[in-house]
Amino acid sequence: MFSDTPALDNRIPGHAGCTQVQLFVCIESRLVRVYPMDNKGQIPSVLMQFINECGAPVCLISDGAKEACSLAVQDIERQMMIRSHWVSEPYNQQQNPAERVIGDVERTVNVNMDRTGSPAPCWLLCTLHIVALLCIMAQARLGGMTPYQKHYGEVPDVSAYLEFHWWQKVRYSANSTSLNKTNERAGYFVGVANNVGDALTYWILDDETHKVIARSIVQP
Repeated sequence: MFSDTPALDNRIPGHAGCTQVQLFVCIESRLVRVYPMDNKGQIPSVLMQFINECGAPVCLISDGAKEACSLAVQDIERQMMIRSHWVSEPYNQQQNPAERVIGDVERTVNVNMDRTGSPAPCWLLCTLHIVALLCIMAQARLGGMTPYQKHYGEVPDVSAYLEFHWWQKVRYSANSTSLNKTNERAGYFVGVANNVGDALTYWILDDETHKVIARSIVQP
């Protein structure tokens, strides 16, 4: 996926200013992972990151782009014992099962940003949030399981995603463990901070500074 607008800095290395992301779709579990990139030359690096998080696939499927079929990718396939690499026929992207999922992600992100009036630089934050939601929502084609459960074998905790919706106006504690009139600030909910603090820590875009920060003391 590509964007004409550089992504907002969300304090995660490699995210600020990026204009493209690589999406991986696990065909059986429907699990989706998204990785920001500065250029297509980073595909081998993000492929290794995907394998680290989700495991090595039996077969790698792509559209035949030269970056996805490079010598660096082939080396990774040999090291990780990925048995084959299948590519779709030129001008027939529908042959790749991931294309439909990627289209659904792109459309959902656009709809959410349009309906909430989100600024264009927030496209990456919205994409990460939408993908996270899709991975913990039950799907009929999976027998009522979530992609996360199908892939990892455990039911995901959805608590953090029930508190706020994308671009919801919130109040948060700027410098304390409690919220009061002396330390509260206004902002917008832009996702769950999965790798910061406890399970109920969120990414908040400050209304005045336009900086993204992680906070757990948040109210509508």
